[in-house]
Amino acid sequence: IIILSTSTALLGACGFLFLGKAIFILLGIKVYDFLVAGGILLLIFSIKEILFASVKKIEGSAESVGVVPLGMPLIAGPAVLTTTLILLDAHGIFYTLSALLANIIIVAVVFKSSDFLIKIFGKTTLKAFSKITGILLAAYAVMMIRRGILQIISNI
Repeated sequence: IIILSTSTALLGACGFLFLGKAIFILLGIKVYDFLVAGGILLLIFSIKEILFASVKKIEGSAESVGVVPLGMPLIAGPAVLTTTLILLDAHGIFYTLSALLANIIIVAVVFKSSDFLIKIFGKTTLKAFSKITGILLAAYAVMMIRRGILQIISNI
């Protein structure tokens, strides 16, 4: 599942990195539109994680769970896709692709070490950390929405 989910995330993000701008042009979407849409989806996801994470159960085969929801959208979701496009414009393909690969490797290492991390920190501590991370994710989502709206307003 670890290899499948991280491979899915990497392939999805790389595909979006190389094809995202062309898709945007074809559909008439601007990066700020994607910021708002991605921010809203990320906000919904973070609220769901904060409020309902303890009652959710992911169902399906190991293969399907590795692809959806782990690979896409949990590892490579709206924030990753939007950030890759922004980084591509700001820093170019080499640095963006390097950063993306480094982050996917970090995710794979953390996933692989999950049993060890649970033993060291305990389930309660990790649940608390998950809630804090969910709040940070919500704040990041609001920032994406705010930036997108400000860019829309400045382009009117």
